[in-house]
Amino acid sequence: MEYASLTPGRDLDALVAERVFGVRYQLIHGDYCIDDPEDPIAYLVCPDYSTNIAACFRVEERIEEMGLIRTLRLCLSGNGYSQFCFRILEPRRIR
Repeated sequence: MEYASLTPGRDLDALVAERVFGVRYQLIHGDYCIDDPEDPIAYLVCPDYSTNIAACFRVEERIEEMGLIRTLRLCLSGNGYSQFCFRILEPRRIR
């Protein structure tokens, strides 16, 4: 998979949740969700990491906690989405 070619959207959000936070969301009713531990009939929806700046900040904080961040800057792509661009201290192959 060529990660640089991924576009903002729900598939990317689910991938970020899994790779950065270790949470695997499932496609349920057309969106990525997990069971709500506090309510057996409810779901928690995957945050919009690729399109919501507040959610992006959580990604930044988690990457810093993991000790992987070296350079972080806010970019504005041609399609109008805010995206974080960063370099990893120890490049790892993500499978």
